Amino acid sequence: MTSQLILALHFTQKHVFVTPWGQDANHSELEWPPSVWLLLRTFVSVWHSHARAEVEERALSELVAALSKTPPHWRLPKMGQVRRTSSPSSKQGFEFVIHVEPDSVAIAHWPDVDLSQSALAALDALLPRIAYLGRAESWVSIERLSELPDTFAPNAGPAGAFEAPQGSESSRQLMPLTSDELSHWREGYREAMLQRELDVQRQKKIDKGDDPEKAKLTKKQRQNIEDALPTSVVGVLSAETDVLQKAGWSQPPGSRWVDIVRPPIKSWLPPKVEAPKVMGAPTVARYAVASQVPPRLTTALYQCEKLHKALASRTDDNITLTGVDALGRPLKGHQHAFVFAEANDPVTDRITHLNVWAPAGFNEQVQRRVLDRVQRLWGKDGHDLQLILLGVGTPEDFGGFNARAGQAPIYGESKVWRSLTPFVGTRHPKRRKSGEPKVDARGLTIGGDAHDLLRLLKLQGFPEVESIAPLDALSIAGRQVRWLEFATRRSRGGGARGPSHGAGFELTFAEPVRGPIAVGYGAHFGLGLFRPVEIEAGVG
Repeated sequence: MTSQLILALHFTQKHVFVTPWGQDANHSELEWPPSVWLLLRTFVSVWHSHARAEVEERALSELVAALSKTPPHWRLPKMGQVRRTSSPSSKQGFEFVIHVEPDSVAIAHWPDVDLSQSALAALDALLPRIAYLGRAESWVSIERLSELPDTFAPNAGPAGAFEAPQGSESSRQLMPLTSDELSHWREGYREAMLQRELDVQRQKKIDKGDDPEKAKLTKKQRQNIEDALPTSVVGVLSAETDVLQKAGWSQPPGSRWVDIVRPPIKSWLPPKVEAPKVMGAPTVARYAVASQVPPRLTTALYQCEKLHKALASRTDDNITLTGVDALGRPLKGHQHAFVFAEANDPVTDRITHLNVWAPAGFNEQVQRRVLDRVQRLWGKDGHDLQLILLGVGTPEDFGGFNARAGQAPIYGESKVWRSLTPFVGTRHPKRRKSGEPKVDARGLTIGGDAHDLLRLLKLQGFPEVESIAPLDALSIAGRQVRWLEFATRRSRGGGARGPSHGAGFELTFAEPVRGPIAVGYGAHFGLGLFRPVEIEAGVG
């Protein structure tokens, strides 16, 4: 017999994924330190998959029953909370994880626990087979220590069982009931479930006009209730989470909640970064679009999102294309990739070209492994979009007003520019207490679309705007397309967005400006794009 147990958990990666029972990975609540529930479920899972031939179930039962009596005292390493981009299974697109330094060690100490030699032998057989806790990304190795390190001083553990450091916070963790508690709980819960099922049968009798006193439970109904209730601590820990949740259990049968105190989890966030510039590199990639039914320009946001997703899926480390840093946060500045749609057919408003513009530039690896390989996008009703890469270069290489000759007006140069896709502001209009709008020196509503457009243009370094005028619609291919016809809300994420559904404007700069010009909400995905007006030819 032993009177204490000491485990050292070595975390070999920077991130530890510890999600409480019943929570999604993108939930901000974190399970730290690892709960007894998680540790013991890991022991049982490893036994089922790797050690049944070596470890007797009786010894496993002794082990988990002994460790179910009380949580351990912990000495935790320094840690922080991280919100980062998620795996495709995440509904919200991000997840919260614990950040620790590589090779950090957490010590778990049960100061008063009785373990037989067979239980210890079972533990020693299971520990070398454990590679992770919870999710497979949480790499860990666990060893049993014969004595506590001299520097051990608990900083986490059951509330009231040790002197918690100042500033500690409380959290709730799941544990199995002890063997005695499980026996009493099972008896009482079984009777309650039998009574509830009997009440259901009686109500059915009443609904049919029969005598409710004749209602009885069948042998199968009784057996189903018996089977739903675990008979041992190993049984409690062996239940599958998804099965329990589908059955409506708010927490696993045979479990309890305990209060744990721990050091506060501080946000750990590295500084935001900008896309690194590639000196002298091309900044534009232009694709021709071919399809049996090309999409309308009003769907530019969706088509640009699809192209961006296709680009990002081919690289996991080029932040110029992904637009986010290692933690999934949008990059600072606007040096990373924009995606634009053009409709240059004189008889229709269908999309003819898609563009990728990255002021930071594309290196050779991106050109060869990403840009060259994007050749198809999914289209509605099976009408996929075939993409033909026309070339890579600079705005000067592609810009011009002769669309029939293959030039791209959005890269042209002019003093006058008009909206090609709607501008969606990022702020809300300011009003006085009387309800009247607050206006600036130009008479523009502060926080309104026109005011916000001028603000964003100035932030991006464009010359002074001499005049700004609203446009009711886009004039294209001989027809007027209202701004409300455009899709203006991203399918996922998107950043700050004002209340407007989008508006169009004509801008006159103090001096000629080279495109592209794209600002506002969704600007990196085709919104807020302007096209130049060819002044000399008098064409708008």
